[in-house]
Amino acid sequence: MDSNRKYDIIKNHLHHVSQRHPQLSKASYAARFSPFAALTGYDDIVNEAARSTDEKYDFDDDARLRLSNRLSVVFDHLDE
Repeated sequence: MDSNRKYDIIKNHLHHVSQRHPQLSKASYAARFSPFAALTGYDDIVNEAARSTDEKYDFDDDARLRLSNRLSVVFDHLDE
């Protein structure tokens, strides 16, 4: 069946509006589904996983100088 003609029978029909039940406003309709959250707590889990848990080591000036000197030696000998 041609996909353009697939819904020819129903495409011009009007949307059914119940005579018994009043139509919900958009705000009321949205409020029905607002309590539903399929991924409740997901953001908390992602944030916790992304949080850095390693302790930061605070170098004093002497330690920084020693580390800098050692790294300079390593960089000087990278070609070897």
